[in-house]
Amino acid sequence: MIKFILFFLTLFSISRLLLAQAPPLILVDGKKFYEIGLNIDILEDPTGKLTIDDINSPKWASKFKRCKDKVPNFGFSKSTFWARVKIKNKTSDQRVWVLSQNYNRQNYVTLYKKVNESWESFSTGDLTPFKTREIQGREFSFKIKPKENTLYFIRIKGSYSKLHLTISSLQSLMQKKTIDNLISGLFFGLVISVALYNLFIFLSTKSLSYLFYILYVVFWGIFLFIKQGLSQRFLAPDSLWISNKGIVFFGAFGLFFLVLFTISFLRLKESTPKLYRGCQCLAFLYFLLITGSFIFAYTLSAKLFMFTTSFLGIPLITFCGIYRVKMDYRPAKYFLFAFSSVFLGGIVAILMTFGLLPTNILTNQAISIGVALELTILSMGLADRFNLIQEENLKLQKNYAKDLESEVDQKTKKIKSLVENLGQGFMVMDKKGIILEGATQITKDFFSIDSVGKNLSRVLKLDEEKTDTFNKWIQNVYRGILPFKDLEMLGPQSFNLDNRHIDLNYRPIYVEGSKRKIDKVICIATDKTQEINLEKQLELDKQQAFFIKNCLQNPVEFIDLMDDTYDLLEHYPRTKNNENGGLFRHFHTLKARYGQFGVKDLTYYLNEVETALSKKKLDSLDSKVNHFKRELEEFVKENRLIIEAANKFMIDDGTAVEVSEILKVLGRLKTKHRKNPAPAIGEAFSYFYENSYLKDIKSKFDRYRYLINELAEKQGKGIDLSIGGDEIKVDINKYSSFINSSIHLFRNMVDHGIETEEERIEKTKPQRGRIKVDFNNNGDTFMIQMVDDGGGIDPERIKNKVPEAGLKSEEDLKELKESDIVDLIFLPGFSTKEEVTDVSGRGVGMDAVREEVERLGGSISVTSKIDEGTTFMIQLPVLS
Repeated sequence: MIKFILFFLTLFSISRLLLAQAPPLILVDGKKFYEIGLNIDILEDPTGKLTIDDINSPKWASKFKRCKDKVPNFGFSKSTFWARVKIKNKTSDQRVWVLSQNYNRQNYVTLYKKVNESWESFSTGDLTPFKTREIQGREFSFKIKPKENTLYFIRIKGSYSKLHLTISSLQSLMQKKTIDNLISGLFFGLVISVALYNLFIFLSTKSLSYLFYILYVVFWGIFLFIKQGLSQRFLAPDSLWISNKGIVFFGAFGLFFLVLFTISFLRLKESTPKLYRGCQCLAFLYFLLITGSFIFAYTLSAKLFMFTTSFLGIPLITFCGIYRVKMDYRPAKYFLFAFSSVFLGGIVAILMTFGLLPTNILTNQAISIGVALELTILSMGLADRFNLIQEENLKLQKNYAKDLESEVDQKTKKIKSLVENLGQGFMVMDKKGIILEGATQITKDFFSIDSVGKNLSRVLKLDEEKTDTFNKWIQNVYRGILPFKDLEMLGPQSFNLDNRHIDLNYRPIYVEGSKRKIDKVICIATDKTQEINLEKQLELDKQQAFFIKNCLQNPVEFIDLMDDTYDLLEHYPRTKNNENGGLFRHFHTLKARYGQFGVKDLTYYLNEVETALSKKKLDSLDSKVNHFKRELEEFVKENRLIIEAANKFMIDDGTAVEVSEILKVLGRLKTKHRKNPAPAIGEAFSYFYENSYLKDIKSKFDRYRYLINELAEKQGKGIDLSIGGDEIKVDINKYSSFINSSIHLFRNMVDHGIETEEERIEKTKPQRGRIKVDFNNNGDTFMIQMVDDGGGIDPERIKNKVPEAGLKSEEDLKELKESDIVDLIFLPGFSTKEEVTDVSGRGVGMDAVREEVERLGGSISVTSKIDEGTTFMIQLPVLS
């Protein structure tokens, strides 16, 4: 009885073991293809360290489990999987067969077969170069030649693992490849055709919907190309990145443009702002996935991509389509139907990837089938959307045409009313300058004439010469040879009548279709009277403020200027026929000094006097001087209070001495010399002479700081003035003419010497120029050194100018040294200026300075270097 039980248990164990193992695959004549999923045993190796010898040992061989699926799907796993298959070859021809792993994105695939009683391995996979494949194709195939009873092992490993094993004859494999290539060619041919077709439409319509759709088709097509294992065969055989991480990169890029296409195609921004913002967020997530494909491991990137697509992308885009369908947006029906097919295919592929659906031809090609339907339906949807836009535009055009006439009438009335209230006159001229109908009413007020039907020259009351110039101008305008903008400024620019100032501007109306040929010209008249009067008053106020400030800051200089003016006018009748140039220099210096105080009205009349003197028009000189006298009298009346204030301020400056101060000093001296008061008078005189009468000449040059700053600002220059050196007390009255004439030195340094800030930067100089005045006391004499760091004096320029002015001949200049040539700037009438300005150009200033220096018994010299600067050395006696 016991033996019977033991025999039964042994028989049960053997039968159980036999049932746990997969049946061998039997190859027979007449059959060329076998699915072997149910004929394999599988062993999972979590460590990935088992070798072929390990799994053939009794310990591990017994752990193989029979496979229950035709295509076992292990999903994302870090384990290594072994498959064992026994083959019994019952065929008569003993041909070569092909064992294939048909999951084309398996990272590592190794076949083990016995050769001469030892196991040999043959490895490949999509993380190995394409050339490692024994038979070139998208699947991993190995040639085998099984005998009557042969055992094979297949080892796979990867981020995602799936076993889809088949055995087929070489002929059958080639036939399958031909069919697969045909299907793939048709599918990707459809993708390319759709992309090109929509590209042409995009180039015609410039619609962003077509652009986003094209980019979606291209990137999604590349994604499918990689997914079907074609990238290593046709796209990039040696690129392992494309066949792995590339699937997330291109897939995310495709869905990124799909989201943008959804926004544009369904008009989400205009119709549903919330869905629009949701899609923007989704597009941003896909953009992060694109970036992440370069950073994260493939397993993480793939999981994130699948999660985003399955739980966010597909639901949101589908909801957008459903929502727009409910809003009766017709193209949304095509959108929903198209993406339902591709989303369904995507869901099937994802479920197959996670092992929730079996792998077969339908699940394997689910995305391709869905995409093919999607491309076809969406192309129809884009066409329908274009038709809808045209229908909407046609409806708008009909409505617009219906209301256009009344709207134009209303707008015309509004525009006419608006133009009339602009305060501007509008006149349209033909090619003869005749004003056409439609001129605004305000032009009658501007020109005191009805302008319609009249030539613009008559409206503007031009004289004969200006009328002729106007007619030539209008003819050239209508010829269209030169651009209108170049001719516009040549037309009449203003009209003045009864203290009224009208500005004139012109605008062309071109012939339709032309950018040069003019049909009409509009004259725009603008009353600028009030604006100009305000500007004039503002300028007068600024001048007055400038004068008051300078006068009160420099009362002594101003009172001296007034005294010198009256003195010059008193001596004028006796000196006007003197031809030695002294009168000219005096008036020139006087003009510069008044300019220093900003009295432009007086400088204008002084300039008129200068002109008469320079041209020796003595017959008109008296009238010019009389004009100046009248203007001077008016100036004194208007500024009487300022002049009186300047006189009072002289006391604070120390030029005048208060009586109380005199009494205090005399009282102290009287007490000191009670017995003999005579010495008190001498000491008092000496005290007041030294402390009140004698002044440091250096302090008198401070008056020129504001002048330099004003001139520099007008000329776009930045200049720093420094005055320093020894204290030199002198009788200022004896030096007043020299001090006054020194204004010409400072003006010339600013006008001729210091460059503009831009020029100094180009010369690598400091941006701001520098003028330095230094006083040196030598006892009986003192030296004034005036230095600027400007452009210097060019001797060659002096050589050219002196003969032009008739001051010396070219022969005389040949014998002079360079230093002597520079010294010629002191010649009367010499100037390098091309035209006379209120600053320089008369050729009198430097001559006046030298005359005053020599009158005091001193000397002046000049040295200069180009681009380094100029130095004036003035030596004067100490006069007290």
